[in-house]
Amino acid sequence: MYDPPPVVLVVDNESLIADVIRAMLQEISPDVEVVYVADDKAALQKAKTISPVFIVIDLKTPDRGGINLLRTLRADPDTANIPIVGTTTLYHLVDEAKTFESLCDYFLTKPFTFRQIEEIAENTMPV
Repeated sequence: MYDPPPVVLVVDNESLIADVIRAMLQEISPDVEVVYVADDKAALQKAKTISPVFIVIDLKTPDRGGINLLRTLRADPDTANIPIVGTTTLYHLVDEAKTFESLCDYFLTKPFTFRQIEEIAENTMPV
């Protein structure tokens, strides 16, 4: 049991992704909290206020897009060291996806597996 429980921030235009990640993470740690936001402005605010153990960002987030959101998070001293998991279904957009992947700590192509999420959790959540 964690005190306080670990929090993961999910930024995606599909809330179902947050539900899937929540279900996977709760198999690993029932205490984990998953916070979902659909836009970049909310993501920037939440990243500073909830202290997530990692952030999942989709390449095609609404507003400015995943790459711009990621760069903003990395440039801010309050959020620069939070591990980032980039996701996309659009890997055929090779140049953009490769740039996004190079900026992330972890990168997953949707659909991702339980084992992939488990590995990220093992590397980022407190023991």
